[in-house]
Amino acid sequence: MARRIFEEKHYTVRGHILPRDAFHPMGRRNLRPTAENAARLIAEAEQFLTEALPPLSATDYAAFRRTGDRTVFDKKYQTRRKMCLALALAEALEGKGRFTEKLADVVWAMLEETTWVVPAHLSNPAINRGEPDRPVLPYAWKGTADYIDLYAGISGAVLAVTLYFAGDALDRFSPEIRKRTAYELNRRILTPFLDRSTWMASGWQGWDGIRPETQVPANNWAPWITGNILTVAAFCEPEAARREEIVSAAMPILDNFTMCYGADGACEEGPSYWAMAPGKLFAACELLYDLSDGYIDLFGDPLIRRMGESETLVSVTRNRFLTYADAFAGMKANVGLLARYGERCRVPQMLSFAADRLAHGEDGALRDLWSCWESPYDWLCGLAQEIPQDAPAYQPPKRVLLENFELFIAREFADEERGLYLAVKGGHNDTSHNHNDVGAVSVFADGQPILLDAGAGTYTAKTFGPERYTVWNTRSDYHNLPTVCGADQKQGREYRATGFCAGEDFCTVELRDAYGAEAGIRSFRRTAALRGGKITLTVAMERAETYHWFSEPSKEHPFGSNNYPGSAIRFYLNNEFFRGIPEEDAETLLTTCRPCTDHGEASSTCDLVWLLSAAEVGFKGNGIPCEGDPYPWYVQGDSAEQRKAVDMDGDEAAYWLRTPNTEYGSCVHSVDTSGSLNYYYANYSIGVLAACVIGSLDSSVSVGASERRDAHE
Repeated sequence: MARRIFEEKHYTVRGHILPRDAFHPMGRRNLRPTAENAARLIAEAEQFLTEALPPLSATDYAAFRRTGDRTVFDKKYQTRRKMCLALALAEALEGKGRFTEKLADVVWAMLEETTWVVPAHLSNPAINRGEPDRPVLPYAWKGTADYIDLYAGISGAVLAVTLYFAGDALDRFSPEIRKRTAYELNRRILTPFLDRSTWMASGWQGWDGIRPETQVPANNWAPWITGNILTVAAFCEPEAARREEIVSAAMPILDNFTMCYGADGACEEGPSYWAMAPGKLFAACELLYDLSDGYIDLFGDPLIRRMGESETLVSVTRNRFLTYADAFAGMKANVGLLARYGERCRVPQMLSFAADRLAHGEDGALRDLWSCWESPYDWLCGLAQEIPQDAPAYQPPKRVLLENFELFIAREFADEERGLYLAVKGGHNDTSHNHNDVGAVSVFADGQPILLDAGAGTYTAKTFGPERYTVWNTRSDYHNLPTVCGADQKQGREYRATGFCAGEDFCTVELRDAYGAEAGIRSFRRTAALRGGKITLTVAMERAETYHWFSEPSKEHPFGSNNYPGSAIRFYLNNEFFRGIPEEDAETLLTTCRPCTDHGEASSTCDLVWLLSAAEVGFKGNGIPCEGDPYPWYVQGDSAEQRKAVDMDGDEAAYWLRTPNTEYGSCVHSVDTSGSLNYYYANYSIGVLAACVIGSLDSSVSVGASERRDAHE
């Protein structure tokens, strides 16, 4: 069950938030990294002393709109932030002043940037301000500078930590740098955060920008940005009341994020995003704990613990995780974060997992500032992290079932490098960082991929825009899933697994609803099993009897023709459908002629099986062609109720009539689920209610003319 964990605790912020002068990261005044991390940090900063400050040009910023390439700008932008933090912390550790001038140049360059929002995020309505197209370049006066995207939050946190540890050194260069930094942090981060009208339109906080009280799904941005805003407040905001106000505003956003997680704690965005999603929530909880002097304590909450442990459950081998959603193949574990998370939340599995990776060559140290720019407070805590060497030996579980997320995993042995490995994913196609991958299967043998999901690709303008599902790696046909009658899986929460059943050594997924009506699937069950040293994959598919009226487009009728005599549906009824009738019943059917409309003119057809007309089911007037008289069944009682039909599953179904909509050459009348007259394009697929004559013309009845008739759907 979804939970609002901060709200459940009933935290009273007032009086519990430490003043700025009393707050210290990790509860201590000084930066104390491990000896190894300190040496590597200073070495990294020394390299930056001779490295040119990357320029951020107009053409760099415009590249995203012009070519779709976001790396041109982002790489230079990120390098500036890494330089800033490395130089600041190296100066804090060494205290000799040799990093100060370069640091001053970097900080000043960041302050002079028109916006901290990166080009890929400039499309937000909060920035666009009603313009018909998103701008190529940012306008300071259009609200760009006070909009908080993911990277603006990161920039603010980097500068806040820089002031805390290297502010005195910068003062010796020029006191104006500290003043200007404090001003920009207030203008670009803190004030906009407290002004909901500034950022509501983005939706990253978990509220709809148009309907402010309506909750929308929150993704990794919610804890990531919120944690960095809290970092700015903790290190730089001097007023006690404002510090409390920021914390009070932050906790509901974090609750909006936890509401998106089921009780199993699985990260739907993919294992690569675990560090940016549950990991960033943990970092925010860590900061709130330190900022409130231990009062705000979520480390013992079962959901927080399971969100942490879930990352260990989707590991395949020591250097590979499952690649569902936007996960990256060959990803390595974030050992330091896993160890710190497991230690504070008392999850032995996470400690064992981290220690195992460290023992087998994974680097738990600084790793070349790889993550400092993402979440500076998280990174600061990691600098002092000692990976426990005495943790219990790690043993991967042979079976994993994440019921809420719908993920099944089975191993042949409790050994990551030996034997067969099977994973089956259910769920729906509207997750954050979604791929249309419901029912995808992954198989490994002795740690080597046999059948796998390609995972995420290089992000471009298409990746998070309306063309996302034109990118090959997001589509179902690249997830070992079939294309059915030309149709692939669709995107949306309604396109999901309707049945997910797991036993000890097998998993079955019903995939009918993942495809949509045009695939014409009644049932599509996929079963994968790991038994006796073998993996078997079984598919059972039953096509639904949903039919196009006439699917051939033309210049005059691009969505098919509504000419019944020449329609595909008439051909089907008197051939494929007829051959499916038991022989003894088929012999009782008589050919009869029914009035119809042929290219707008009155005509007739002589068939064994036909579709009912609008007139025959009781509709008249409004330009409806005269195609026979109404059957008694359809004019007795409530006509709409008499016209209703159900499919083979007992669900109300729409069905075709043979009557064209004479106003549109591509449209055909139908009966909708309420029993009312409707129409669809001829190339649309809905149900069929067939009619025929049985025995003799004197005893003619329409097939299925009972209290509730079956429309093949």
